[in-house]
Amino acid sequence: MKTRPLDRMRDPFFAQLMFFIEDLVCTADSEACGKKIVLKDSQILSALTKAQGLVSGKEPKINEATEADRIIKNLIFAIAQWNTNPNGPALRHLEEGLMEPVSKKDWGLAIEAVADSLSIRRSKIPGSREYLDFVKGFIDQAKASK
Repeated sequence: MKTRPLDRMRDPFFAQLMFFIEDLVCTADSEACGKKIVLKDSQILSALTKAQGLVSGKEPKINEATEADRIIKNLIFAIAQWNTNPNGPALRHLEEGLMEPVSKKDWGLAIEAVADSLSIRRSKIPGSREYLDFVKGFIDQAKASK
């Protein structure tokens, strides 16, 4: 297994998990845009951190005061509940015809890799959306090529 978070994107298994997480991020951002809410990279990083906490059994404080907070809360739970999402990557392909459930450890490592990708692509300017703009283009391009 790759030990550095960004090295995991070269592993087809982790790339699939990361793509699924990033697609959830894009869906949350689209929902927010539809409600005239502008999400920021810092909110997504916080959501990834809290989702990883939930996966590892922690109970992070999740704010629900505003509509943006509720969108982020839904994102946190969508990421954290990968194994109950019918569209999620709940199975790992071992060999042709052999599959096993994705472990909490692997899911946590995938979340960590997405958070690392975000940290590299985000701007130091408060309120930036550099990662969100990047990932939207990446996901759109990947879906168009399927």
